[in-house]
Amino acid sequence: MEFFIGEYDYALDNKGRLNIPAKFRKAISPNANDTVIITVSQEKCLDVYPLDIWQDRIVSKLSDFSEMDKNQRRLTSLIGANSVDSVFDKQGRIMIPQKLLNYAELTNKVVIVGAFNRIELWNPEIRQKYLQDNSLALDGIDKNLLP
Repeated sequence: MEFFIGEYDYALDNKGRLNIPAKFRKAISPNANDTVIITVSQEKCLDVYPLDIWQDRIVSKLSDFSEMDKNQRRLTSLIGANSVDSVFDKQGRIMIPQKLLNYAELTNKVVIVGAFNRIELWNPEIRQKYLQDNSLALDGIDKNLLP
């Protein structure tokens, strides 16, 4: 598996399909079987994970959660309810359900961001505000987080 970096402006079609940059499609492992998982993010965007990364990093952690812990059950329920799988079509597009489009306020234009192990899908206006709000926050990042 390679990684996803860069930022691209794309258009969503009227059926909820979005073309993913070829560079990103090529970085997806064959183990993902041309399948991605689309889910809501903590920010006001959508996260797109290749299936193998989703299974290795997300599902494996959630599977360790206790069925008896109310907060852990709530989290797994929310993630499960707000995640869908999508298979790339022959044109390199994924289908995004209306529920997820509404969450991220995606209508026509989409900013596609490579975030190393995942792809983020942003409404351009929300992305711009997010960048403005967080530009000063970079100064406060713990330097120990970086190599």
